[in-house]
Amino acid sequence: MKKSAVIISALLLFAVLFAACAKGSATDESTDKTPQNENVLSAYVVSNSGKDLLVTAEDGLYFVSLSDSKVYENSKEIGKEELKAGMSVQIGFDGAVLESYPMQISADVIKVTGETQDKISLFEKVLEEFFNQREDYSWYKTVALDFTKLSVSEPQKNALEYVFTNYLRTKTNADVIRSTREELEKEGKLKDGIFENGVILSLKENGDSTYDFRAYTGPLGAEGSTFKAKMKNGEWKITYTGYWIS
Repeated sequence: MKKSAVIISALLLFAVLFAACAKGSATDESTDKTPQNENVLSAYVVSNSGKDLLVTAEDGLYFVSLSDSKVYENSKEIGKEELKAGMSVQIGFDGAVLESYPMQISADVIKVTGETQDKISLFEKVLEEFFNQREDYSWYKTVALDFTKLSVSEPQKNALEYVFTNYLRTKTNADVIRSTREELEKEGKLKDGIFENGVILSLKENGDSTYDFRAYTGPLGAEGSTFKAKMKNGEWKITYTGYWIS
């Protein structure tokens, strides 16, 4: 009888310990806050309107609805407004994708995985600063964007074109196209090197961790800047190291 009581007590103790371990494992797993959805999109935040995110992913550009989502960073829930341009995120969603442009999904869970060197929001900021320091450009009929000297993927260039086009529409009534000076010359749109009623905006990634931004209307109508940038607390800090004009 005593032997049976000992065995029963041992079994009860084992059951309690097993339950505690199982509970601890579940807690540890949940604190990671990794999206458990079958469909998870790894992306970079370009902008946050408060209602949705504009993000870039390997296969293109997405609007992400925030209406029913929870956001986590370092295993803690944070406010949706704390999602900033330049953050890398994992987005759990139900798999439904609206095939618009940009594509559209609705997020269930978003996990911030860190800051990134994604440069779309950086180049948008450089563009904004350029226009804010210049006079009215509303007379442009055409704005050509040249991203051929950037070492980013084609989906990223498409996303950059989308962001630039939306911004430029607030400053001009121009048609925005993707083209280079050489292509425009072949098409006869430049006369004696002059882009009549138009401007070519180009970005170049140098080999020394600097970038060039250039605006070209003709041999005597070109200006540009060289800059470095560093992401800090979800915001690009830009240092201009050179400027030229002709």
